[in-house]
Amino acid sequence: MLTLPEELISIINSILLEVINIFPKIAFSIIVAVLTLILIKLINKLIKWMVKAFNLELLISNLIPGGLRIPLATIITLLADLGLLMIGVAIICRIIIADELIYTGIILYASRIVSITVLTLIFIVSLDTFMKYVKIERKLENILVLIVLLLTIIILIDLTSLSSEIKYAVGLGISIGLGLILGIFVFWLLFKDYIEIRIKT
Repeated sequence: MLTLPEELISIINSILLEVINIFPKIAFSIIVAVLTLILIKLINKLIKWMVKAFNLELLISNLIPGGLRIPLATIITLLADLGLLMIGVAIICRIIIADELIYTGIILYASRIVSITVLTLIFIVSLDTFMKYVKIERKLENILVLIVLLLTIIILIDLTSLSSEIKYAVGLGISIGLGLILGIFVFWLLFKDYIEIRIKT
């Protein structure tokens, strides 16, 4: 009868022990993930129903000329989904990760992503509202949207795991581009009438 070496038996036992120890964590994590997705789906339906039932879109249209570019239901749904996902990620990380420092680092990183997303959304909605009230030209609107996009990219670069040199180079390039855009915009804003007259003549 063949007998396995003691080292191999020890390795197999350790693997089985690890699987036994980690299986409940994986199972609980899957349950939390599924419950989070179900809750998100239910909350989304509830939000859409409430927006429709209380005519919130019509109310926004009355307050803001032409309404919001992004539907109100989409904005509220996105914010709610981000909050629920953050809670789900925190619970799953708490189940799987035992190291407090690693857990804290992941939660802080995730919270930064969520906060940047929320701030970007708020800024876009505020900018859209401002443009609707002021009724600015389409060209100016596109420039402002581009500026918001570049600023968002700069913030997102800070979250990546790129080296400091690459972050500096990319950030510098975007900053130069942003400066050029602002310079061209100011020049166009100041000399627009003169340029149009010269073109017509």
